[in-house]
Amino acid sequence: MTPVLVLACSPRPGGNSDALADCFAEGVRSGGQPAEVLRLRDFRVRPCTGCGRCATSPGRQCMLAAGDDAEALFSRMLAAPLVCIAAPVYFYGPPAGLKAFIDRAQRFWRADGAGGTARQEGGALWAGLVAGRPRGEKLFLGTELSLKYWGLALGLKLAECHHCLNCDGPDALRQDRARCEVIRAWGRRAAAAAARRAE
Repeated sequence: MTPVLVLACSPRPGGNSDALADCFAEGVRSGGQPAEVLRLRDFRVRPCTGCGRCATSPGRQCMLAAGDDAEALFSRMLAAPLVCIAAPVYFYGPPAGLKAFIDRAQRFWRADGAGGTARQEGGALWAGLVAGRPRGEKLFLGTELSLKYWGLALGLKLAECHHCLNCDGPDALRQDRARCEVIRAWGRRAAAAAARRAE
């Protein structure tokens, strides 16, 4: 059984989006599916330079691929029955490391536009987003739009988003047992979704 992939995207170890990733993975496992948590900060992802070589290279490959871990991460995502992105919101958008990884999907977009891509159609992308502010009507919108169109380039549909407001200290989420249990329940729902996909 290929595990559900949980990608924790905060540059800070042990913070609230790490807690979200861990609780979500616990829920997936208690729902009967395997889950693997990866920390994006543990991988090297160089930012896209906009060189355009993926438009003409064989297989629409990125010229940076041999020098970092982006392609290995994309392969893990495309093999998973469901991918959950756990990330903080910085200035209404994703943190820098995640944004660099998002931009590296340019080659998938180029390949699709040229009528040939190795992407997997129909996968599920879920997102758990954390913010320190107690309110904000459009606080998560920028990150959600980035994830939506990133997912489309990869053949992954952004299916569900979970928002955690008012997480303003490094342990705010971990110390809130009720919210952690809500996230575990969300993970159990993801396990059911992954099981249906595997049928």
